[in-house]
Amino acid sequence: MARWPVDISERRDFLRMIVEARLMFRRQGEDASHQGRTLNLSANGVRFSTREPITESESLRIEIIPERESVEPLAALVTVIRVEPQADGTYLVAGEMTEVR
Repeated sequence: MARWPVDISERRDFLRMIVEARLMFRRQGEDASHQGRTLNLSANGVRFSTREPITESESLRIEIIPERESVEPLAALVTVIRVEPQADGTYLVAGEMTEVR
């Protein structure tokens, strides 16, 4: 049986699962697609890394592409809550999923 690594010490409404997968995103109203990598996922949020600069409160259309073909991709509308620039030029992005398809 598969076990999901979670941190149960966090006081959240939903547990956060470590999920590493390819992520594609588009800004609302733009056609250009950008890449990222998920770090973790919860019932209403996502954290990912990207090289593309993003600002807080931006709306993004994301698609999480699992590495296993047996798992369906997840598409969602995300509002960016926090962006943390990293020393290596990447950005850690935390977002709230406001619509999931």
